[in-house]
Amino acid sequence: MDVNSLYTSISYEKGISASKSSLDLLRLVLYENFFLFENTYTYIQQQGTAMGSNVAPVYTNAFMNSFEESFVYTDDRFKQHISCYLRYIDDIFFIWVGPTDLLLAFHQSLNSIYPELQFTMHYDLNRISFLDTLGNKDDQGHLSTDVYSKPTDCNLLHYSSSHPKATWNSLPRSQFTRVAKIVLDPDILPVRLEDMSKNLGRGITPNICLTMKNYGKTANDKYELWKLGITHVLNAAHGRRYSEGNPDFYGTTITYHGVPANDVPEFDMSKYFYSAAAFIHKALTTPGGKSLKSAYDKFSNYYFCYNAPD
Repeated sequence: MDVNSLYTSISYEKGISASKSSLDLLRLVLYENFFLFENTYTYIQQQGTAMGSNVAPVYTNAFMNSFEESFVYTDDRFKQHISCYLRYIDDIFFIWVGPTDLLLAFHQSLNSIYPELQFTMHYDLNRISFLDTLGNKDDQGHLSTDVYSKPTDCNLLHYSSSHPKATWNSLPRSQFTRVAKIVLDPDILPVRLEDMSKNLGRGITPNICLTMKNYGKTANDKYELWKLGITHVLNAAHGRRYSEGNPDFYGTTITYHGVPANDVPEFDMSKYFYSAAAFIHKALTTPGGKSLKSAYDKFSNYYFCYNAPD
């Protein structure tokens, strides 16, 4: 049984009336939030909502919207000096057109409203970060963007983490695409892609390394492979045009498997999934085996290597 067109069928008054009863459930989530520490001590959270709970984003966004309506948008300094204001949950980006002392006074006034709610602020005339993007302005006033990571961010989702398979499957393509969209400098882009390759490779599974042929050169450096202890190489861009790899190139010390993949949208990689997966499995079950997976310089080949089923 299914409700036909549920989203567009609920009347406004009935929907609002039903939503009011959800406040009782919200109170239950907030006031009865018990958790364990070291599986020994039981605590109850006295303030805020648990990070990671389903209700947290909606709850915090509703609060911040109310806060902004009451204290931010009504402030004369906001009206006069802020030309752009963006917020993603707890991260705020705005452009201030005015004296620095008024900016500091505006920041101080926000921190004085609720003692338990404090804002940290970073401002700069030429360089500022927001979420995962670092914006730069050069001496000529030209703008550019680069990838930004917090000093405490390891940018790593470990292979043993309890995540849905769909999350794992989407990671390589989404992360490489994210880097490609953010980094505007063509000279810096290869470096950032190689950094992302290393970060992803550290978290996939033990004894598996990732590289991009055109950027890392690792797959074609036999001495480097020897230092890394690589015993198997899976090349997801095997062919005359891009790849130097073949069994003769690596000799008897490294087992090679090439996938003749063309990096075009219509290319069907699925027919190579099981042969590649079998090769990876053989590498990982070989005593002392360590596998390197190499692509050319596009993202779809990475996605294939990473996604090969068990």
